[in-house]
Amino acid sequence: MEIFNNVVEIINRTGWSDVYYDMMLRNGHRLWAIAADDSHAGTEHPVITPVGTPYSDCMGGFVMIIANNLTHASIITALESGSFFACVGKNGKAPQIHNMYIEDGIFYADFTPVKSVYLKNSSWHCPHKLSYNEDITNVEFEINNDWSYIRLEIADANGHKALSNPYFIE
Repeated sequence: MEIFNNVVEIINRTGWSDVYYDMMLRNGHRLWAIAADDSHAGTEHPVITPVGTPYSDCMGGFVMIIANNLTHASIITALESGSFFACVGKNGKAPQIHNMYIEDGIFYADFTPVKSVYLKNSSWHCPHKLSYNEDITNVEFEINNDWSYIRLEIADANGHKALSNPYFIE
C-alpha cells in the first residue's frame, strides 16, 4: 500500500494514508507500505516544481530496500518479503532505520538521529519517545501481548520520516 505519495502531498496536501494503513492492519490485512513520488514528469506532464526546491515533487517519497545484493532477483525478494522501509524526506534524504528486532518481549531499534519515535500498534495507545533537545538514536519498548502488529515511525527535526513495515505478532 502507498503510505505516502509525494506529488499528491505537494499539490493538495492529501498524500498521507497512514491512518488507513493502520486501520487495514488492525482489521487483519497483512500488507507492506511504500512511499513514492508518483512523478509523471516528462513531455506530457512537466515537473510541478524543480528538484532542490522546498516543494519539489521529486525525491520526497522513496523506499530503502534491505537486499542481500544489488540484483533484480534479490531486490524483488526483499520487496515481496517486506525487507524495506518507506521514507519521506527531501532530495532523497530521510531518517534511516539501522536495526530492529524483538527479544524477550522487548522491541529494540537503532537509527539515525531523530526527535520523535513511535511504536505504532493495533491499539490506539502507542509507546513513544520525544526529544526537544538531544537526538534519539535508539529505543526499547515493551511489547503488549494484546497487540497483533507493531511498526516503527521515526521523524527528524525537519519532520522527515522513516516508517517500517509491520512485525506481525503471533
